[in-house]
Parts: sequence; C-alpha cells; structure tokens
Amino acid sequence: MAHHFQYNGLIVESPDELPGNPVWPPPGGFAERQLLTAIPYYHRDFHREIDHLDMEHLEFWMFSAAHGLFSYPGLDTYELAQHGLCTEVIRYFLGNEWTFNVIHGLTIRDSFPDSKKFLWEDDKDNPNASCQSAERVLNLAECLYNFRDTPGMKYRLSQMMLDDLESAVGEMDCARLMAAPHLQFNFIVPVGKMGSDYEAEFVVPSGALVYCEIKTKKQKTQPRAQAAWATLDRARKQLPKGKPGVIFLSLPQSWVTNPCIGDELGKAIEKLFRQSARVVAVKLKFELWPKNIGLIFFKQHTVFNERSPLLSEEIKSALLTAGALNNPHWVKFQQLVINRLPQILAAYTRWKPPNGVVAPDLRVRPRTNPTSPG
Repeated sequence: MAHHFQYNGLIVESPDELPGNPVWPPPGGFAERQLLTAIPYYHRDFHREIDHLDMEHLEFWMFSAAHGLFSYPGLDTYELAQHGLCTEVIRYFLGNEWTFNVIHGLTIRDSFPDSKKFLWEDDKDNPNASCQSAERVLNLAECLYNFRDTPGMKYRLSQMMLDDLESAVGEMDCARLMAAPHLQFNFIVPVGKMGSDYEAEFVVPSGALVYCEIKTKKQKTQPRAQAAWATLDRARKQLPKGKPGVIFLSLPQSWVTNPCIGDELGKAIEKLFRQSARVVAVKLKFELWPKNIGLIFFKQHTVFNERSPLLSEEIKSALLTAGALNNPHWVKFQQLVINRLPQILAAYTRWKPPNGVVAPDLRVRPRTNPTSPG
C-alpha cells in the first residue's frame, strides 16, 4: 500500500502538498528547546519543567513517539504517536512510578494492582481485551488533559494514586457527558456530610446550579437485581434536598446485557422518581464491545423525572446536548494525531536550528511516511 499523508480529510501523496506549509517547531518554543537540549529524553523531568500543560507539549510528545523514541512492535506511526502522547500525558499527571507500573506493565513493589487490572485486561476468553485496554488508556489521558483546570481535579488524581482508578475513571467518563463551553462544571471534594458529598455540579446559562452524584459499578461487580435500587437510593441521599440533582450511573457491559438487570433498573428509576423530587434525571452511561470486531460503542441514556417541579427545560437541554463529542473545545487525541502529525513531520524535515547550532541526534531510527489509519 502506498504511503500518503492525511490532513483534515485531505489526502495527498507528498507532505509538500499539505496546506499552509506549516512551521514546526515554533521558533523559541517548547519543542525547539527540547530538540536542542543534550539531555537524554528519559532524564527530563517534564513535571517540573512544565507549569501548565498545553498544545505545544502535546505536539512535541506525539512527534517524539512517531519519530521512534518509543518502540512498540506492530504499531503504525499514527498508533505509535497516539500511544506515546497518552503515555506522556498520564506520566505528567500521575508520575513515573504509576506510569511504569500501570501503563508499561512493569512491577515496582507491585504497586497499583487494581489499576493495572482495570486498564490491562488479561482475559483469554475476551477477544476485545487489547482494544479495551488501548481505549481505556486513551480515555484516561484525554480526561486528564481536558479536565486539568477543572476545580476538584486534584482530588481525583489523589484517588487514582490510591489505586482507585476505576472509580475515578467512572466519574470522569460521566463528567465527559457534561463537558460543554456554556456549562460551568466543577468536581466537588467530599466533606463527609450527607447531602453535601455529591461528586460534581454544573451551572446552566441562567445561573441555576445543578448537583450531580456519580456512581460506578465496577467490572468485577456481579449484576444483581436488588443492587439497582440500593445504588440509586444511596445516590439520592448524597444530593442536597430541595435542589435539582442528577444521578449519573456508569455500568459495565455485564450489567447492560443482562435483561433482568435492565428491567429492574427501569423499575428502580421509576420508584426513585415517585419518592424523590430532588432527582430530576438519571443518566446512564455504558460501553458495548461486540465480539471480534475491535470496536467500542459508548452509549448513554437519560431518563427525566417529569414529576419533579425542579426539572426545567434548560436542565433538559443541558443533559441532552452537552458532552465531549459535541464540545468544540474538547481535545480529542486520536483526531489531533490524524490531523496534526503529518504537518509536524513534514515541517521538521525543513527545520533549520537557529544560529548554526547542530541539533543533537535524537537516538531514534528514521521512520517512513505515516500511513492513513484504517
């Protein structure tokens, strides 16, 4: 198959045909400074060097990965860039030890065993295990980056460091559903008081505050009919009385594909709405992994409590239209790599270090032009 470049849907045979004749690395910017340093890559402490993670750092990391800084057999250039980008973003937020243990699968004092099991499924009977793991790494890195400035995010990072990654990812997955530029979204740090220990809140354009309680049923949790009501009732109690609240429920595939659980969950939601006006909606989030096709389907379903006087059309609209997929400000790593990497690699071939400085050898093997994914 012939190599070609792709940029914003435009496929060309040569990088010189890419629009705009891009310049990279930007003169005097982060990437150029990194390329001119003699310090080996793995000896650099980006956590101390970078005050605020931004697009220029993402570009340097995906360039470094695509240029062969990492070696993963079987990955094409796009996949390599995406994996390297995700790895470095995670390393920036969660540190070297966590990354080496959980992402690279190395054993350092056997740390973070539950997080490792969650990210890297070792199920010989599951043909989608490797795809699930890659998707979870991508999802984690994207959430860490896009929620990096969200109030309350530091507490979520601390929970991950305590090896409760699955719950923290479940919270962020549900939070993705409310990611929108017109909504002010905040994570809440628990204070140990019933009615005040909800997970998040968001402000709709009129200024009304909506409270969110997020529950995650973990992968290893066996589906049980009676657990549906218990989970919803416990979530209700975490929300403040007399205020509009939304319960987000993240479910594993084993629960969603169990018809008995689906029926019981529907009955539990109806019972909840009859007994509580504070809950204006329940939003379900789940993943489906059809066997042997290597694809994931993210699903969500919102049930509104039409009985509640606290439910407004504005809240309805926010719950139905918000989300990372509809948010132009949400940085999607896969799309970033596809759209931006060809420009960066092409521009790098034309780069001339300033003042006659000879750029040090990156100690990488040259790579061929990236091929279009799929």
